Amino acid sequence: MKKHSLLIRALVLGAMWGTGVVLAAAPCTPRGDLRPYCGFHQPEDLEPLADGHHLLVSQMNLNPTPTGFLWKPGKISLLDTVSGKIRDLYPQPGVAGSKPTAGWGDPSCPGAIGAEFSPHGIHLSRRPDGRMQLLVVNHGGREAVEFFEFKHDRLIWRGCAIAPRGSSMNDVSARPDGGFIVTNMIDGSDPERAAHALELVAKGEDTGFVWSWSPATGYTRVPGSEGPLPNGVQVDRAGKYFYYNVMGPKSEVRKVEIASGRRVAAVKVPNPDNLSWDGDRLLTAGLIDPLSMSSCGGKPNECPTPSHVTAIDPQTMTATRIFEQDGTLQSGVSSAVEMGGRLYIGAFSGDRVLSAPAK
Repeated sequence: MKKHSLLIRALVLGAMWGTGVVLAAAPCTPRGDLRPYCGFHQPEDLEPLADGHHLLVSQMNLNPTPTGFLWKPGKISLLDTVSGKIRDLYPQPGVAGSKPTAGWGDPSCPGAIGAEFSPHGIHLSRRPDGRMQLLVVNHGGREAVEFFEFKHDRLIWRGCAIAPRGSSMNDVSARPDGGFIVTNMIDGSDPERAAHALELVAKGEDTGFVWSWSPATGYTRVPGSEGPLPNGVQVDRAGKYFYYNVMGPKSEVRKVEIASGRRVAAVKVPNPDNLSWDGDRLLTAGLIDPLSMSSCGGKPNECPTPSHVTAIDPQTMTATRIFEQDGTLQSGVSSAVEMGGRLYIGAFSGDRVLSAPAK
């Protein structure tokens, strides 16, 4: 049990929350065909733009305290991978709050979150009316999915869908029907089980589940979606299936039919964090051995944390590892996307996004 406890502590420090410890980082210089982009704070999730050289970056800001973990204000930024320049998109100082826009989120949303904004998972998609939508899991000020319009390299807040009380969400993916799927890592509706979530995961037991949201029904729990620390999520183009990751001793990527909630298939992957689409493949990234982090006291910048990027065929649910790193150039890996023939890799800790040739 001691080994499992260390494992789960490392997983939770990383995949769920990250670490606010800022220690000496590796030099921000290319190494062979690997190129780091520095100047970030916990760049946990990424979304590539259609122009082939810009990335939206979710800069998380979660810090350990003596009594638990504290979400602090973070931001969504835009990275130009050609010039290396970073421009912050939201929140913008001096920009007043706004009221929700009809058709974006829940009509009861009270207004823009502004400076309290603390992002986690993000998802970029095109709405039926042609406008680009960015969904963001937000923990600052309220637990919610925030709706933004991405227009002319700007983020315009449009609305929100506040989560049910006790939710602890992680990643989100839009559905073609205007709704979304979002993972809920720890179910706070049962305080006793929530308080012992780490012990439950160490035993391979479920701690959370997946929410489905639509404008008509709001949040509904997906039957049979329970799992240990549900994390990354994606929906297919047709809106027929969603895929989500669970962690701990049972770490795997699961395929679920949306209409029925039936689990169709699953594939074992070491500690999968976020999910993204690479054309017809799914990409996931994570730590190869979280115990390497626990040996550093949960401080991934203090010693290397080897990681992987794995491609999954959604039809056969077979996994192929397409990239590994030893952790000396980037630690705490959490996400990977493909753009312009290269992989871009985010991390729940540290100051950088890493780029490598795609396979």
